Amino acid sequence: MPDAPKPTNRWTKGMPSPNPAGRPRWRDELANSLRGAAPDAIDALVRFANGLPAGHGAPPSPREQLKALELILFYAVGKPIQPLALDAELDTTQANRLLDSLQNKTTERLTSRLTELLALARQRRGEPDEAIDVAEVPALPGGTEGEP
Repeated sequence: MPDAPKPTNRWTKGMPSPNPAGRPRWRDELANSLRGAAPDAIDALVRFANGLPAGHGAPPSPREQLKALELILFYAVGKPIQPLALDAELDTTQANRLLDSLQNKTTERLTSRLTELLALARQRRGEPDEAIDVAEVPALPGGTEGEP
């Protein structure tokens, strides 16, 4: 599957604002006007959940009562955490190959960097620049692979 092209219309520092008018003001005005009606709406929702008509209408059905109770609980307490069922099998062979590959690359990088650092240390001490075998470097205390 080919990679998706990268968007070229990204805003960068110094460019004109992509939103010169700022955030739309009507959203704030709408939210402020609805906040005043919230207590009455909550009262009507509680009445509905208790099986009482929310005005001059008929009493709610059991389904409508349940929906009102859900709304109250969701906004008062929060929705319950949804369990996530994963149906995936772990392919250990592929996982082990990936892990080995990462370890080998890391070892190669560390060996290369250590060789560079040892050559630099010898150069600074005025020693001849000869090939350094990293295998000759003594292991650190508490080494790897079961070493003491």
